[in-house]
Amino acid sequence: MEKRLSHHVQAGGSYTWSHSLDEQSDVGLFFTGNDPAHLRNSWASSDFDRTHVFSANFQVVVPNAARAHSLESYVTNDWTFSGIGILQSGQPYSLYEFYGAAGSINFGNYPTLMNPILGIKDPKHPKTALTGNKGATRNSGGDYYPFIDPGQIAINYVQPGQMGVPVSTGTDPQDIYETNWNVGQRNIFRQSPQKRLDFSIHKAFHPTERLAFQYDFNIFNLTNTTSLDIPQDQAQIRQNYACSNSAIQASPSNFLNCTPGSYFINYAQIVTSPDPTDQQTALHNLDQIPQTTGTGKATRAPLEVPENLNNLGSCSAPYFIQGKTTCPNNAASFGSATGTIGGNRAITMGVHITF
Repeated sequence: MEKRLSHHVQAGGSYTWSHSLDEQSDVGLFFTGNDPAHLRNSWASSDFDRTHVFSANFQVVVPNAARAHSLESYVTNDWTFSGIGILQSGQPYSLYEFYGAAGSINFGNYPTLMNPILGIKDPKHPKTALTGNKGATRNSGGDYYPFIDPGQIAINYVQPGQMGVPVSTGTDPQDIYETNWNVGQRNIFRQSPQKRLDFSIHKAFHPTERLAFQYDFNIFNLTNTTSLDIPQDQAQIRQNYACSNSAIQASPSNFLNCTPGSYFINYAQIVTSPDPTDQQTALHNLDQIPQTTGTGKATRAPLEVPENLNNLGSCSAPYFIQGKTTCPNNAASFGSATGTIGGNRAITMGVHITF
């Protein structure tokens, strides 16, 4: 829609609805999605999709109030005001984990050319994973109030007997550590809408017919509105290796390989007893989902977590923050918006000379 310049006013507006879908938006080195052998499993909104885009512009030419070339004309004449505003949908995004918490049954614990999708508990209703916060707030201690609740992360484990994972019939531990893809969970989230208003003032001077000056005063992002980037959507949930609580407890007095602070086990190895409960402690130490407190808008991801019970697990004395009895919370910023798109309000001025 456009109103051409008449009666000193010009204006225009447009609205665009679109929806782009694909299996893979990036054309770089890494495949971002689910199983690359079955591309249809990654069919979803494109990373660059913006469903709704509304833009409007205006220009007002102030009528001249004084005779040309008079002294008053250099103050009152040749003023123009213009502006442009944009309101658009945010872009879709997924959660990622490329250390083995997603899809390890297919590639082991470290895919080199993939960004597998990290799942949530209720993928059919992704809004249930949102806290209601914008995700840009931190308290005085630096703890995060995330946009996405890290507690909603769900790891799709493969049970023994499925997809080629053997079932232990003897005294060996079960392999409960393999993970599968999270089909249907690509780009189920969308960043907050973005809006922006730019405004300009122009003043022209015409000392002679052959010489003209124009002064421009521009304000970008007039309302100083913050457009948040997507939240932190990637974290190392799966650790390089893990020991069960019994292995950790037995290690120091027996000079074994699971002594906290001096593990001597190789990448992707797990040390545990056959006891199912003990194996679950190894799984907990292997896949460390960021710890949170509270629910809804009160959901908080602390920077530090307390010592594990009985000095076992992922937070024990060798891992304490210096001078404290706490450990860093794994991926505390996950789900929080730590960046912005565009910039703060900016003002520029310029002079143009035409002769």
